[in-house]
Amino acid sequence: MSRRKHLLQSMDQEVEPPGEGQHIVRAVGSRGSNLIEVEFPDGRTALCLLPAKFHKKLWVKKGNYLVVEGAAEEDTRVTGEISAVLFADHVKQLKRMPGVW
Repeated sequence: MSRRKHLLQSMDQEVEPPGEGQHIVRAVGSRGSNLIEVEFPDGRTALCLLPAKFHKKLWVKKGNYLVVEGAAEEDTRVTGEISAVLFADHVKQLKRMPGVW
């Protein structure tokens, strides 16, 4: 089975709340190639890397919600890596969970 098939199947499943070291962020815009500028709930912005497994399979538009790992580092330009792209039904599920959103 191909990587694309597994990736698309995992996107159809229920979403889990973000774990330790993960944050829910909003995409502000694309900065070229595989860099996405994101905004955290507290208002700060950062650059995050879009892994190769998402290339040409999922597109991130301005305003989409993402799950980012490892965004605590402040000394580098790219501070995190996108681990999941949240669709509208995922956002609804997360908003229903207490203490997640």
